[in-house]
Amino acid sequence: MKKFLVPLMVAVIALQAFGLDQSATGGSPLSSTPLWAAAEAKKDKMVLVSDIHLGIVDKYSENLKNRAVFIEFLRRLENTADVGELVIAGDFLDEWYLPLTYPPYSDSGEFYRQVVKNNQPLFDELNALIAKGIKLS
Repeated sequence: MKKFLVPLMVAVIALQAFGLDQSATGGSPLSSTPLWAAAEAKKDKMVLVSDIHLGIVDKYSENLKNRAVFIEFLRRLENTADVGELVIAGDFLDEWYLPLTYPPYSDSGEFYRQVVKNNQPLFDELNALIAKGIKLS
C-alpha cells in the first residue's frame, strides 16, 4: 500500500503547492509561470526530486498519471530565475518494475534508449533546463 500511496501523495502535493491543478486555473496552461517569485536571479537554489520511475512500457508504470504534472513542473522550474541546479536523487529509471513474464534485456544501452524514446517529452524538458543554464545532477 505504501508503494502506491507515496507517488499519489507527491502528485497531490505538487498539484496544490505549485498550482498545477488545471481545474483551479480553468484549464489554462501554466508552463511559463515560475514556481515562485525570485527575489533576485542569483541561481543559488537547488531543487531535489526523486522516485520518478521512468520505464520502457507504460502499462507497467507506477507514475504514468504523474508524468504530465512532472513535465509541467520542469517547464515552470525552467522559468524560475533563481534555480541553478536540479538534483535527481534516485529511482529516476525503473528497470525492475516489470512482470516476470516480460522478456529480459541484456543490453543496458538499448534499455536507456528505449526509456528515452518512451519518455521523450520529459527528456526534452530536461534538455531545455540544461540549455537554460540549470545544472542537472
